[in-house]
Amino acid sequence: MRPSTRRAAYAFGWGTSSRKVTGPALSPADVLPVDAVLLTHDHHADNLDDAGRALLPAAGVVVTTVPGAARLGGRARALRPWGTTELTGEGRPTIGITATPARHGPPLSRPVAGAVIGFALRWPGQDGGVLWISGDTVLHSGVRQVGERLRVDTAVLHLGGVRFPITGPLRFSMTARQAVEVCRLLRPRTAIPVHYEGWSHFREGRAAIEAEFARAPADVRDALQWLPLSRPVPPRPARPPQGGDQRLVGGVAALEGLACPVRQQVALHRVQPLHVVTDAPAHLETVALGPDHVLLAVDADRRLFAHVGPLPARAPPAREDVVVEECCEVVVTGPDAEWLAAYTRTLVEEGLAACGHNLAGIRSIYRWDGAVQDEPEARVALHTRRSLVPEIVARTRELHPYDVPCVIALPLVGGEPRYLEWIAAETRPPRN
Repeated sequence: MRPSTRRAAYAFGWGTSSRKVTGPALSPADVLPVDAVLLTHDHHADNLDDAGRALLPAAGVVVTTVPGAARLGGRARALRPWGTTELTGEGRPTIGITATPARHGPPLSRPVAGAVIGFALRWPGQDGGVLWISGDTVLHSGVRQVGERLRVDTAVLHLGGVRFPITGPLRFSMTARQAVEVCRLLRPRTAIPVHYEGWSHFREGRAAIEAEFARAPADVRDALQWLPLSRPVPPRPARPPQGGDQRLVGGVAALEGLACPVRQQVALHRVQPLHVVTDAPAHLETVALGPDHVLLAVDADRRLFAHVGPLPARAPPAREDVVVEECCEVVVTGPDAEWLAAYTRTLVEEGLAACGHNLAGIRSIYRWDGAVQDEPEARVALHTRRSLVPEIVARTRELHPYDVPCVIALPLVGGEPRYLEWIAAETRPPRN
């Protein structure tokens, strides 16, 4: 629920605040009765304001985070990431709810930003996959797990690129560029932006989102769906099959009627509804492969999928010791910590680096103008894409007070795969 009056202001703590700049589309009376509330987090007023908090007792159940449930009490249900619960009602289909990981800010921000979760909803007869609500999150390894574990048909994406003057370039919700990356990973039939207008701390509105999706691949671009306020929108038709004739076979027992030996082919190709990929989410378990042209997989509901037609090229086995080729560390020194911090913020904000680890108070001994110099300096280690090094060098020449600044790129020989993926996700592609 959002504030019932325009221009209402709320403090979020730690020197951050925001102001509501548009009124709500519906009043609380317009949405009652409410059977259940899926509350990604309760501790920020732009997500649960006074009017919304007053409405919660009228809801049948509230599903939220573990700390949120403890604060709310009553009928609140607590879920940790990947925890599950069910909503049941007489004469109604059961809705399964899975909590998905969310991080409401940059790395190490959870103690300040608090716990947040997203939600994946599943019900009988669902066509094409779950309904996924991202919650207030940035793109991080937990969001990538959604693509590995779940088949998503409709994605409700909390965007806005939230940031505050006191926190500089740090983002506390997804940007439009991150939304495109999420859609690349999940391949939803429909992607619905929310959480991008109506508040002063939202920094990317509809125009920025449309511009980013306009540059995306066709299937990502076509998934974008805007919802007009307070008006229903009909569901989109199913996408046509790709990569062969795919059909749903009625249950695991249908294996017995298929003339193909179990696990005859070693490569574990997998399938998602309506298209075929070589690295499908973990919720599909490969059961059997025909000699050349049949792929069988079972999803979490024990439904059997069969793909008829040439299989995709075999993907090489994943190795955690293989470093993402684009990632590297760029070391830059500067005259003092204050200048270097401003320089680092500029590069992170411009997408040239995912982060910078600053060290103040280093001692540099070097030869310059025919004499040995001994001076205090500061040093930063930037984590970025290898392909962005030329642009970092050029930008450093523009910003640096030295005639010959120290800028060196170091190759990475190993690392946490999820961290390397994060570096690539938080930096932009090269412009040349």
